[in-house]
Amino acid sequence: MMDTNDPMYPEPVIDAGYFNPTEAEVLKFQSQQEYKVFGDTPAAHETKTIPENVSLWDVWKKVNNNAPFLWNQGSYGTCVSQAGAAAAMYLSASEVMAGEAEEVKNLSTEVVYGFSRVEIANNRIPCRSDGSNGIWCVEGLKKFGICERKNYGSYDLSKYSGETSRIFGCTGVPQNIEDECAKHKIGFYSQVKTVEDLGLALANGYPVIVCSNRGFSRNLDERGVASPYGVWNHAMLLCSKQGDLYGCQNSWGDYFRCANKPDYLPNLGCFMIDKKTVAGMLAQGDSWAISNFNGFKKRNIDWSF
Repeated sequence: MMDTNDPMYPEPVIDAGYFNPTEAEVLKFQSQQEYKVFGDTPAAHETKTIPENVSLWDVWKKVNNNAPFLWNQGSYGTCVSQAGAAAAMYLSASEVMAGEAEEVKNLSTEVVYGFSRVEIANNRIPCRSDGSNGIWCVEGLKKFGICERKNYGSYDLSKYSGETSRIFGCTGVPQNIEDECAKHKIGFYSQVKTVEDLGLALANGYPVIVCSNRGFSRNLDERGVASPYGVWNHAMLLCSKQGDLYGCQNSWGDYFRCANKPDYLPNLGCFMIDKKTVAGMLAQGDSWAISNFNGFKKRNIDWSF
């Protein structure tokens, strides 16, 4: 994945498993949603100010009493499912913080991958050819759900498997596992297309899956910011806001380099993005906030904890 001429930067173009949807594909599903864009939601209408600093990474640490996971898709193009499962887990953490749920479970990325490619996209992407996208992912989470990481007999989903992801992405999710996932569906998803809507979503504890072709340098500056560089066909998760910087969780393990990592970054699988760059990523039109069946209601989270 590295450019041998400059080991501090990735190759100019990386295909991490993101398959860019057409505008018609996005509209097909988006048009059926109660809240088509996040600005339509009760949370957006009722939030008068956006806090300077918010972090779902800090919510995770508060609720689970441990640091967020270091996500790693390995050599498989399963980035969309990594972002989707992580979004559902951070959503659960914010629900616990708001008194709406009791615990956070480790969730399977493999089922997210399978539902998005087979049940939603109807095998548009050929078997053994990696990839999915944000709209297929969130529609799969809403229509088919997600399930806990554990052994289901026919498949052991207790830890990440790129090969199982490819199997599910080719043939679909086995019925016994699909039945279990059906008990755990998200209630709503809404497009996040502007930085203002991103801030409103994060301020209310709603994580945002961001899909784009924006690439970044591997080196982080003293603020944890990665400079735009090259092309990544990729999905990640937006988790925090620090002033005009936005925290993003990648799924390539301990990937970035930083001489003095700022405390608000949980690990070097995460990095910060400046406002102008994140605005360009959102404008590509395949970024989504998710919520439970209570809808995108306003949450009174005290971000000073």
